[in-house]
Amino acid sequence: MSVDPAGSNAPPQSVPRVFLSFAYEDQEVAKAIAEKFHEAGIHTWFAEWEIYFGDSLRRKIDEGLGSSNQFVVLLSEASIKKPWVNQELDGAFVLYLEGKMRLVPLRMKLAVSDLPPLLRGMNSPIVDAESIDVAQLINDLNGLTRRPPPSPRSSARAQNFIAPGFSPAAMAVAKVFVENSKAGRGFDPQYSPDELTKLTGLTAPDVRDVIHELDGFLTFHEYTGGATVRPAPTLFAEFDAFWQPWKPEQDALALAADLANDPAFPSSPAAIAARYQWLPRRLNPAMTYLISQGAVKVSEGGMAGEYVVFRILATDATRRFVKSRQA
Repeated sequence: MSVDPAGSNAPPQSVPRVFLSFAYEDQEVAKAIAEKFHEAGIHTWFAEWEIYFGDSLRRKIDEGLGSSNQFVVLLSEASIKKPWVNQELDGAFVLYLEGKMRLVPLRMKLAVSDLPPLLRGMNSPIVDAESIDVAQLINDLNGLTRRPPPSPRSSARAQNFIAPGFSPAAMAVAKVFVENSKAGRGFDPQYSPDELTKLTGLTAPDVRDVIHELDGFLTFHEYTGGATVRPAPTLFAEFDAFWQPWKPEQDALALAADLANDPAFPSSPAAIAARYQWLPRRLNPAMTYLISQGAVKVSEGGMAGEYVVFRILATDATRRFVKSRQA
């Protein structure tokens, strides 16, 4: 199940506060959902936990709605006909229109065609009364699959590596590749989508969304009997700075300066690595960064071995790259 964040007027919230609406007939399922939200650290307004004998129902519900930024309504054949549920839904819908609340219709044994007209246009995930699997909903409420805001990299990833705007889910997947790559080059390492769900704690839909989000940094390959997710060299040039003790952009500038200023500087990556005392794992992302900027001339033939290229040479673009970074 997945909630489309774009389907809500509510602004992003760092800490979700959920008002859970349900019918008495569905109380056991609702309680199980509330407990799963609570275990995940999501503050949940659940009537059984909030309303005591002698309390004013209207006042308590008004307070609950006013303090929440997410409204999850468990819609079933029973609840969709309940006046009280519909009154809570009316109040939430007003807050939704004001941009103060995200609205999530959660369906249980209910077809989309049975929803009220105003809810049919919203993404309405399904919950099974037996399994009560709301892991994807919890991730969505926490914003793990929320698309990042537009940025220049969307039209020119190869020209602008260091850019904000990646989702937390994308960062979790990138971290796995960065920390487990031996050489920082393409196809190193490779994981199946199922392996990525286990390594990151994300759900399968989350991983599929990340593969789409990191297009250009990851490739997805299907074959008979399975599939693999593979990193491009660009992934390490972009993300190494977060989890490695070096920054590819800074390394690239140092390398470009030496290439441009020293006519005797070696063109062989192995010789460069020996001079800098860098392993291929560090040099490859720096060279990839320069390649992405069009700042060097490279030869990819020959015996590149552990390196992304066979030779790397300075051009006029190398000098301009250095000058532009030192202005």
